[in-house]
Amino acid sequence: MEKTKIDWADHTFNPWLGCTHISEGCANCFAEAGESKRLGKVGWGKGVKRKRTSVENWGKPLLWEAAAKKAGNHPVIFCASAADVFDQEVSEKWRDELFELIGKCPSLKWFLLTKRSKFLARYKERIESLPQVCVGVTAENQKRFDERVPHLLNLEVPVRFVSMEPLLGPVTLGKSLKGLHWIMVGGESSSDGKSARPMHAAWVEAIRDECLKAKVPFHFKQWGGKSQPERKARGKTVDGKFWYQSPKGIVFPHGSPLSAKNQDLLKKLEQQVTDGVKASIAAAKALYLIRDHENGILWKSLGFQNFGDYCAATWKYATSHSYRLADAGEFVLELEKHSPIGEKLCLPRNEAQIRPVLELPKKCRVEFWHEKIIDLGPDQLTTKTVSNAVDEFRSEKKIPPKPKKVFKDPKPEVLKERAVSALARLQSLVKTLPNGAKIREILGQIDSLLD
Repeated sequence: MEKTKIDWADHTFNPWLGCTHISEGCANCFAEAGESKRLGKVGWGKGVKRKRTSVENWGKPLLWEAAAKKAGNHPVIFCASAADVFDQEVSEKWRDELFELIGKCPSLKWFLLTKRSKFLARYKERIESLPQVCVGVTAENQKRFDERVPHLLNLEVPVRFVSMEPLLGPVTLGKSLKGLHWIMVGGESSSDGKSARPMHAAWVEAIRDECLKAKVPFHFKQWGGKSQPERKARGKTVDGKFWYQSPKGIVFPHGSPLSAKNQDLLKKLEQQVTDGVKASIAAAKALYLIRDHENGILWKSLGFQNFGDYCAATWKYATSHSYRLADAGEFVLELEKHSPIGEKLCLPRNEAQIRPVLELPKKCRVEFWHEKIIDLGPDQLTTKTVSNAVDEFRSEKKIPPKPKKVFKDPKPEVLKERAVSALARLQSLVKTLPNGAKIREILGQIDSLLD
């Protein structure tokens, strides 16, 4: 619950877990289907007890506050991504303690998003006493926009925002837009591969155009879809552009959208990686440029927390493979750059031939290639040849071996979280088995031991 893949927030913080469906947008709730179950047993539904998160989790905002105060910045916190702050199934004591915690973290920008807008008036005084709190409502269609936004407009907070995710129909913002500071739109995704409802381009474009006319920041998250390939294919652009506008005074972690020039560059490089999967040197060079161009602006602008996540989503690359290929691409480009015109140049033919070279300090790699490899013919250039040459070069230059990584054992709470997650997956898988009842009984016994 610390770092988040949500493109407009630095962190998510869930004080408790669980909620109840109350409108059309809840049907394919991502929190119910994914995050909340991953984090353990969760109370979902009316009259069901919610699960308060750990003491350790409640301490994280204080750590973020200390770091923010030291750095002089104001990270954005999405509060209750797998719950609703104003859920009436939650005790007032928990809610009071949440507001007390928020009060202790004035450097953080707390974004509270709710579908229960009718309760905002009850907490108006408490909310408005905390200048770091921004409040939004979900409005999946015109009915919910007209129902919830008036409640929001009665609050005096730095940012009043509306999240239209999932957008399930056309919405006219009208005069209410004058009192809003930010509009966010996104399509629906589903975990079952079939139930995501469509979002039409005309709906999005109409909202975008109203925002542009009223000079209200517009943020488009994604088109959504029934599967990961469909979501990727539909992308995150409207009319060929990214729309990652933020409210005035708020800095989102992934910066501003790409310029037209960088959008074209990213498209070209991504195609080179896709086309060059077999010819991995071409893919490696393109991956390096994507990773490091303008400090990573190409992939960061797409809302990814790290380069590995971007490669996994785009090409299903493992994280280690992504970074290794990019490092290989960097080396080949350096090698080409430092080879005099007319010099006989023996270039590596695949990433495996470069892998031993990457064990050397970066400042020695081109020197090594020119001393040990440059005169080899294509038939002599193999991974084994390069590896042996690296050992010889290391010995001659008295370069110590690269230190091995030391892996620490996971903390007990991390192991428990992994066990709970694995158990939930197993319980789901055995439902369709002929002897599933007996297996579920055994899993239930294991589950009780984890409590």
